[in-house]
Amino acid sequence: MKKVQFSLENEIFDVISHVDMSDEEKFAAWLTDREQKKLEHSLLKTIKSMRTNGSDCRRCIRGLEHLASSEHSEQREIIRECNTVSVLREQHRQKNLGIYDPDEIRKMSEATSQWSKNTALTLGRADASEAETLLADARKVMKMITQNRIPPSGLYRDISTKKHSKHANKYASLLERTQKMATLSLQEELSSGSYRSQ
Repeated sequence: MKKVQFSLENEIFDVISHVDMSDEEKFAAWLTDREQKKLEHSLLKTIKSMRTNGSDCRRCIRGLEHLASSEHSEQREIIRECNTVSVLREQHRQKNLGIYDPDEIRKMSEATSQWSKNTALTLGRADASEAETLLADARKVMKMITQNRIPPSGLYRDISTKKHSKHANKYASLLERTQKMATLSLQEELSSGSYRSQ
């Protein structure tokens, strides 16, 4: 049985209204027109790469899968419309009969959204698997660093300059995939003493 607990120690953070913000605070809080255009440009590049290269696209496409092709986008739209229509018809039927049965409405929605559910579950499993792989790879690299088998500064220098040293050849693709964030989190674990090598 699941339980919900509430902390007895609460922290309250005051957030000022946008009306009370200075120009600097507004600039820091929201995207500028330039930043928005940069994001849109990056998005268009990703979509173009995705449509050109398919599964070989080297950019992150999570959340953009429906834009991979016009057929995929159309299928998604049809499913959404079918779902809406089936729920509205069931609500109309129940209204005419003078009943209210949320389970029947749920069944209608589930039946028409099964494809979307299966797709989401498949993507979620893929993301979880990738995250586990990245973390395991980052741990291997951190273990090598802590055992002085790879000097961290030299490793990053080799990769950033794309020099093909023995370290860069062996670990460049590994570190590019794991990204610096995973390594930094492990360095924090090391400094706090909570790191356990595997």
